[in-house]
Amino acid sequence: EPQIVYTHYRQQPHEDDEINLLELWRVLVRKKRLLVGITLAVTLAVSAYAFFAPPFYKAEIFLLPPLAKDVHGLNFQALNINEHSSASVYNLFVRNLRSRAFRMRMFKEQNLVDLLAPDRDPDTRIADVFERTFNQALTVSQDLRKKGLEDFATVSFETRDAHLSAKVLNDFIRLVNAETISILSQNVAEKLNSRKQLLQNQIASKRKLAPLRRGDRIQVLEDAALVAEILGIVDNTVPTIMNGPTTPVVAVNNSQLPMYMRGTKSLRVIAKTLRQRSIEDPFINGLRELQEQLVLLESITFNRDSITAVTIDQWAIEPKTHAKPKRLLIIAIGFVLSLMIGVFLAFFLNTLEQQREQLKSS
Repeated sequence: EPQIVYTHYRQQPHEDDEINLLELWRVLVRKKRLLVGITLAVTLAVSAYAFFAPPFYKAEIFLLPPLAKDVHGLNFQALNINEHSSASVYNLFVRNLRSRAFRMRMFKEQNLVDLLAPDRDPDTRIADVFERTFNQALTVSQDLRKKGLEDFATVSFETRDAHLSAKVLNDFIRLVNAETISILSQNVAEKLNSRKQLLQNQIASKRKLAPLRRGDRIQVLEDAALVAEILGIVDNTVPTIMNGPTTPVVAVNNSQLPMYMRGTKSLRVIAKTLRQRSIEDPFINGLRELQEQLVLLESITFNRDSITAVTIDQWAIEPKTHAKPKRLLIIAIGFVLSLMIGVFLAFFLNTLEQQREQLKSS
């Protein structure tokens, strides 16, 4: 029978890895001058850029929603105008901060094109200067992911002038706050004017219809008087119900009786009085209530100075240190990149040298 022979193989250590690492180290040692030279050259160049590049200063302003008393002037509970909360006003303010229209207005009104780009090419478009030096440099940030912090907003502006960065930012916040208040105030004023116009139209229509209603009433009275005359009813006839042998108790609602039951005498006196009436207002149903509402609307005073769309947690102050360039970070990145470039060139040159030796030996 065939026998199965088990052969035990002894695993040999992988010496190739150690040899390769040692060879790599020898290559770096042979090319150390190249490696050090490239590292120093690139690092010095990057350092020169970091130290001589124009600095940019960053000003920041911190914002919170307005208090309830700050938007109270936009709400009138007596008129059922109570739709402006602190949150809604603040959200409108933040949207206006991001508006290109408001930013461009600030850019033009403050003549920032000359302040932010004094050395610009005369052929450069103002829109390009606005986009590069103002719109991109002005940022609004909110941390909407953290509960309780979504109302906090930070607005920052970067430019080469430290004083200008804070001034422009504070002026922009004031502009947006004023314009937001103006928009809200205009909306409320339009609603008040709309209600005033509606009340005035209702009052005018009631007054216009009052003579017609009076004429209708006179015609009804005359018709009833004619019926009463035909029936021979001269005086007011009111039936009574006897509650006892001697005490009558009247229990009749005249409005439910035919009008001719009042008699010709009473009906014609009422009709004559209506014809001679010269003033309609006291007899118009609901007129005084409408006039009262109109007087209330006209008595409302709108004070914009008591309204604000934002609470300034901290105004922007002139930064003492520049935000860009970050010199240490730039130098560190430059050193790492220069070292990587030097290592790559060292191995690349070593490979070329080996290929040349192989060609010579062949």
